[in-house]
Amino acid sequence: RQMCIRDSKKTYPVNPFPVHTALMKKPIKYVLDATVPLKFTADVVRCYHNLVDEYGFESYGIGASHFAPDFCSVMYARVYVNERSESDIEAIRRMETEIHSCVRRAGGGIGGAGGVGLMRLQYAEDEHTSVLGFMRRLKRLIDENDIMNPGKKLRGA
Repeated sequence: RQMCIRDSKKTYPVNPFPVHTALMKKPIKYVLDATVPLKFTADVVRCYHNLVDEYGFESYGIGASHFAPDFCSVMYARVYVNERSESDIEAIRRMETEIHSCVRRAGGGIGGAGGVGLMRLQYAEDEHTSVLGFMRRLKRLIDENDIMNPGKKLRGA
């Protein structure tokens, strides 16, 4: 069904692994891109694996790079998703929300290797609620004509 594919493209517009997914006949989608305090990395990994099992997805893998001096992990994870299945798309969105909640409980932040972008904007808005007004005012002050990064602004800006 074309609607289901189009709907999934709103959440994940680009498949970052087209050759692999063509060979496997399974699309891969990012469900996690975050920065987590190093001491909570294992907790987030466990949370991810529990959610993969709970939702019945097949994991393509989870990775973490560790950095000093702030001792954090930049974590990313991908799962196989049937983009033609409305139930899979709904489930992957729920799973993504839950994994990002786990990251936030661990004191982590949304966006790591790939940044926030439009795909994770809702999680960034939750994370930065207390400063969103300031961020929006600053954006208008610096870029009153909205020419920098057009179309990629915080909602309500």
